[in-house]
Amino acid sequence: MATTIRLPTHLEQTLVRYCIGERKTKSEVIIGLLEQQFIRTNPRMPPYEIAVETGFVGSFEGTGEPSHYKARVKDAIRAKHQR
Repeated sequence: MATTIRLPTHLEQTLVRYCIGERKTKSEVIIGLLEQQFIRTNPRMPPYEIAVETGFVGSFEGTGEPSHYKARVKDAIRAKHQR
């Protein structure tokens, strides 16, 4: 769906510079900002859905077993504090 908005000149220029720097289209940036705003203002959305929508879920790899992570943390602490 197409929507037209009028931006003040300074905001349009800032948007253009940001898009060039991030290599994104104006539409991508505006859609992302609107999604963030709607997530913040919709507290009824379950945390899991927010994590999925923002791409947080699925962004880590591992075995999924808690003992695996505990062992890695212990090893890292021991390695850091070797005497």
